[in-house]
Amino acid sequence: MKLKQLTIAALISALLVVIILIDTRFSYFLSYNIGFILPLPLIIIGVKEGIKVSSLITISTTILLIVFGQFLAIINVLPACLIGLLAINIIHEKTKLFWTMFFSNSIFVMIQYYFFAYILKIEMDIFTEITEMAKYFNVTIQYATIWILAIIVILLQSLLQTVVILKGYQIIKIRFLKEV
Repeated sequence: MKLKQLTIAALISALLVVIILIDTRFSYFLSYNIGFILPLPLIIIGVKEGIKVSSLITISTTILLIVFGQFLAIINVLPACLIGLLAINIIHEKTKLFWTMFFSNSIFVMIQYYFFAYILKIEMDIFTEITEMAKYFNVTIQYATIWILAIIVILLQSLLQTVVILKGYQIIKIRFLKEV
């Protein structure tokens, strides 16, 4: 790996960690929505510099977040980084990008919901949210309906995340990466 690539990886991972640290101090807005934003720089750098640089960014960002004690941020950052690495691999192989990204996003979203709900015991799971909405609107809802609504919400979130990542990459590729 060249010195330029190592420098790019170090700068990007340091920038990501600083942004996440500032975000966790104030709002947590970015940490919960990082799946929409984080894969784009990884995809761009991976297409331009190679997948090794993007892998190094993923590893160094994860290690720095562990050092700074941001374990909940890792739960959101690591799947977004893996989505970015998967997209780089798919772009290089010229396979069906949309469907592969969509299904991998769905899997990562389900893992995140499961991790927050059952492992950390944080009431942030989609089932609790749907049940609370039903109580708010005075609607009785069956357990099977909650499952169907939860799957629909996860698929819609995955669809939106996939579209944002792919359209963002296309716009950046057209405007800035004409040689790629």
